[in-house]
Amino acid sequence: MFSFRNFKQSYQKFWLGYISFKERTNRKDYWLAMLGHGVLTLCLLILAGLFNLLSNDVLPDIWSVFSYFFIGLWGLYSLVAALPFCAIAVRRLRDTGLPWELIFILIVPFGGFLSMLILNALPSSKSQAGMPEFSQPVYRTPKIQEMGHESFFQAIKNYFVGYVSFRGRSSRLSFWMVQLSIIALFTVLGLLFSGTQLFENIFFGHAFLASWLLLFIIFLIALGLFLPTLALFTRRFRDAGLSNFGIVLLFFSAASLNLLRNIIHTVDVASFGIRDFSLLNYLLFLATFVFVALIIFVAVQDKDQLAQKERTLLFRKRG
Repeated sequence: MFSFRNFKQSYQKFWLGYISFKERTNRKDYWLAMLGHGVLTLCLLILAGLFNLLSNDVLPDIWSVFSYFFIGLWGLYSLVAALPFCAIAVRRLRDTGLPWELIFILIVPFGGFLSMLILNALPSSKSQAGMPEFSQPVYRTPKIQEMGHESFFQAIKNYFVGYVSFRGRSSRLSFWMVQLSIIALFTVLGLLFSGTQLFENIFFGHAFLASWLLLFIIFLIALGLFLPTLALFTRRFRDAGLSNFGIVLLFFSAASLNLLRNIIHTVDVASFGIRDFSLLNYLLFLATFVFVALIIFVAVQDKDQLAQKERTLLFRKRG
């Protein structure tokens, strides 16, 4: 029998087990999680389709912006959910007694995803009853749990040790030491790139091999630091007193604002300037300004500064 409480817990476990590949997941938890995954995906695509029906067939308009926005959200959600989906699929394969290597069926075009769903529909194997099941909403001891007395080198070490650790806390001191280090790193790389580009412009008249190579290296470094920085922000927000929902809401707002800004620019170019998005651009600028100020405000808070006596939707309980 369907229970909303079980549905909520299963969907929570879908995200909490994003890097848990060693346990098993029973069939009920798997399909309830897939139900939540499918419902959210369907809602985003339906909204994108509805706004697309309202949009102009010739030149993109405001309805096109909203249509592309929900398509973009669907793309971002699919990208973020890819790792948790693979993790829960591996756990479900273990539960059925099948080898986890069957996860690579997903890369088979035209049927790989459907084949994985069929395999994960098999009943649990009695031979796997002794294997621990991923079942607790709060799982394992956090890998990073800072108290505010970390040295510079310990803060940097924790940053990389907690590469994909979204649980636990990061202290204000540790957080800002890492942020200043990242700013210093990219300042040096930026100066190096500018100097290299200037040198090549003098001798070749344009950017040459070294500039493009350095730009590619900077891109790889930024890409590699994205995930641990995201985890660091998550731990810092939790340490300041935000609840998990409040943290997700902040990240969702950041992704939405960035996505909307890029979509408006693209639609503006595609409509050859005929559509007027000045008001929307102004409102987006104000929203971005307020959001950045909010992020900085939360990041500079001390431990438990925003926590409440009782847990609320946006703030966690003190302690």
